Formats: sequence, structure tokens, C-alpha cells
Amino acid sequence: MKKVVFLLLLINIASLYAPAQEIEGYYISKKEHRAVERGNKIISALETYYNDNGFYPQKLDELVPKYLPKIENTGLFNFFVIPVNFEYSPEPVKYRPGYFRISYIDPRKEKGDEDSYKRYFYDSKDDKIKIDTDITTSASITIEWIDIITEEDIRQIADAVKQYFNDYKKFPEKLYDVVPEYLTALPATLQPRYLADGKVYVDYLNVRYNFQNPLKDDETEFAQYYDIYFTYYDFIICNTDFWYSSKSKKWSVSD
Repeated sequence: MKKVVFLLLLINIASLYAPAQEIEGYYISKKEHRAVERGNKIISALETYYNDNGFYPQKLDELVPKYLPKIENTGLFNFFVIPVNFEYSPEPVKYRPGYFRISYIDPRKEKGDEDSYKRYFYDSKDDKIKIDTDITTSASITIEWIDIITEEDIRQIADAVKQYFNDYKKFPEKLYDVVPEYLTALPATLQPRYLADGKVYVDYLNVRYNFQNPLKDDETEFAQYYDIYFTYYDFIICNTDFWYSSKSKKWSVSD
């Protein structure tokens, strides 16, 4: 028995000093390199999962069978007999502050720019009204503009939404929910109109409102980051930690 243990120890030592890959200045053995490569297959599956769903799974088993046929272990053994598994730690956002945005189109064209309209937006995060440079302006607006919404109108609506949130701890589902408790009426530009052709046009289609309520104390948001790691014991008493962080997108090693 002693000979067998000694032989296994020699094999383990030899593998550690075989030509190996380098991770941030740390040389790893061939079998550790194979373990990292297995981890890379899981990482690739996690990224595909994220591309499909917009968030990472809560556990690796959720990758099976669509993204991986099975979750392999590292192929390493601690104390020569204990398989080393990959550990997975998703990182959900524990706190998400609420916010809302109101955007609107100003139909007044600037001189020399007859084919475009500007879109403005109010964002409660910084309490400012800005020009939305990420949205291309449109020349397809055909409704007959009777009134033009102003920054003062947006400010009044935003204040009403904030008061609603203070009272109910959530944002209104639609802007009309602030009437009549917080505003006597919405600005005229948000009211339905009957035009000469008998058709009904609703101007507020060009005033957009969206929001994100804050997370409750017992809620967590879907994972947007994760760590994969494993611990391998060399020479029985010395351990080496391997981990991959989706934030840095690289493997790290420490002993």
C-alpha cells in the first residue's frame, strides 16, 4: 500500500512540473490546463445562455441539455480520490433603484432641417431634460399638431409621478393614473383629438413613459455576472485556487 501511495505521489509531482500553460505568471500543469479548458466550455455555454435570455442561470444544471449535454467535473482529484467539481456563483443585483423616463417629440423643425424632428427626454435619475441623440428623428409624423408639449408640461407630469411614488412606493402604470389626485388634468397635448376627417388621433403616442420600480427587500434581479472556481490540492496539504470572473473575462490563480 505504501508503494502505491508513493507511486501516485510521484506521478502527481511529475505532472505538476510538466510543460504547462501560464496564467498571469503562474505556470499550471497539463492536467490543470485540461481542467481550465473544461471550464472554458462551461463559460461558452453560459455566454450563449446569456445571449438567449439576457441573464445568467442560477445554477449550472440549467445549461443541460440545451447548452451542454452534461456538466463535467474538472478531471482533477483531491487526495487522489475526491473528484474536483466546478463551483458556480451567479451575482444577482441585490439593489435596484427605481426610475422613470418621459420622452416627447418636438414637431417644430429647425431652419435648414426641414425633414427632422427632435426627441427630448426627462430622466428622473438626474432630473434633467435632454435631447435624445440615440434616436433618429422621423419625418413620418402626419398628425395635425394643435398644441406643442413644453418642458414645463413635462416638469409638472414628472413632479406628479414622484408624488405618486412617494405615496404608493411604486410608479404609476400609465401617466393618466396621476389624474385627478396629483394633477387636475394632463396637458392638452396628451388628450385625444377629433380632426376634420373624422378620425381620432391621440397625440400622446408621441409622448412615451416608461419606468422601473425598485426591487423589494425580498427580491433579487437576474444574474448579470458570475464566477466559476475550483480548489485543487497539490502535495495533499497545499491548495491552489482557480477562478474565472465574467467581469474581467479571464482566469486567475492563487495559492
